[in-house]
Amino acid sequence: MAFTLFHGAIGYLFACLITKDKNLRRIGFIGGIIPDLDGLFLFTDFFFNTNYYPLFHRTLTHPILFGIFAAIITVIIMHKLFKTNKIKTFVVFLSGFLLHDAIDLLYNTTTTGWAIPLFAPLSTEKYSFPFIGTYTGVFNALCMIILIVT
Repeated sequence: MAFTLFHGAIGYLFACLITKDKNLRRIGFIGGIIPDLDGLFLFTDFFFNTNYYPLFHRTLTHPILFGIFAAIITVIIMHKLFKTNKIKTFVVFLSGFLLHDAIDLLYNTTTTGWAIPLFAPLSTEKYSFPFIGTYTGVFNALCMIILIVT
């Protein structure tokens, strides 16, 4: 699977394509990492010897409805703090979020079994199109090079 910061880098790079506003570019980065909020369960697993991370990873924070909800909250906060354009903020955040999901769909391997319930809670079906899983190192290195160049 892709490292969380690389998801953010992809969201940031996409935002660079559509805006010069640094705040919006940061929002693209944040939109790219928000789906991995469920990674906080790693801390409970480590400190309290639980096993929540494998249970919840890619379930609570990866569905599209969660992304839309998070985008709306982000729009409200960013508009109040920085007077950012509401539509651009929504588009940039949601794009980073959806790019995260797209990469996870391609990264899923049969070893993790972490397919994504894209349409939860409306549907319990999980989706996966494993493709990049065997090229993880190459993909991450490519993302890092592109981020450094920009």
